[in-house]
Amino acid sequence: MSSNTWQRFGTSASSGTPTAALKSLSVTPSSTPRSAFEFSHNFFWNSNARELHFRGGGASAGGGNLQRHFRYRDATGEWDAVTPWLTGQKWIHQWGHFCGNPRTGDLYFRKNGGDNIHKWAYRPYPWTSSQASGNDSWPFFNDMGIVDPQTTGALGFFPDYNNGNGALVFCETYGGDYSVHASNANLNSFSQIGFNVFPGDTGGFENIITYCPGQRWMLFGGGKKSGGNTRRLGKVEADGTVSRLNDAPFLFGANSSGKIVGHPNGRIFGIDINGENLYEYNEAADSWSTGSLARLPFNAHWNAACMIPEFGLIYVLAQLGPGATSRIEEWLYKV
Repeated sequence: MSSNTWQRFGTSASSGTPTAALKSLSVTPSSTPRSAFEFSHNFFWNSNARELHFRGGGASAGGGNLQRHFRYRDATGEWDAVTPWLTGQKWIHQWGHFCGNPRTGDLYFRKNGGDNIHKWAYRPYPWTSSQASGNDSWPFFNDMGIVDPQTTGALGFFPDYNNGNGALVFCETYGGDYSVHASNANLNSFSQIGFNVFPGDTGGFENIITYCPGQRWMLFGGGKKSGGNTRRLGKVEADGTVSRLNDAPFLFGANSSGKIVGHPNGRIFGIDINGENLYEYNEAADSWSTGSLARLPFNAHWNAACMIPEFGLIYVLAQLGPGATSRIEEWLYKV
């Protein structure tokens, strides 16, 4: 691929191709099927294993209590299920958020509306027969100790925090104030590091958090107010400093379709799927611009994205339409 171009991935519709297999993995097996990509936000790219991981589930009736973890292996060019459809964990959908430790490949998710965190410990190949048959579990890991955390607060992993030992970072709106919490290096105790970051409250839903390795930041924000979504952004630096940035020119969050991804070379991109624009962040000016970046050749109802730095690619999953039977497309952008 040439720089600044988009290309379809897994374009064949025949059985067994990556996109076809991904669709078969992501539709809940129920009388009213749902898509696992509903209200989704991110994939996790495991650089060591060269794997894409996704954890999500359908929203509301028919799929609300069904969740699944699946992944794509670069070595095989195939998608497969890491776990069967899981019940009773009340994931609901990806509003709860999942994230990964890029050094270990371990994954974490927060149960929707609570402070419980579950962990999937990465296992390299070859797997045991139990693991290979999709019976891996997500056992309880710890709780954040946050009283009545906001339903859709965002959870991310910050490798540079705690003097490079890493931390889980959680952002939320509670009681009209936007706050940020970070864990210790053992990931078993949280403290508040930012309070009232956005005076006036970003609202309760669609919060985001994403790691920007070039700046050693966690970008966070979003949130849905009555009548629409906000564009508010803030950052957490490696030393724990929390500050507000200028608003983005596009809407972002699980339902508004905007996504933000960072590259180790310092470039930060905003993927405005509703507007079909690609933005780049200018750190010195604290501003965003489309410049000469290639426009998106697709639009989507549900979507998720991540950066694949080894290949200089942005990966975007686009579900064209809200229904479980709508078309799924995978797109790559060459940085």
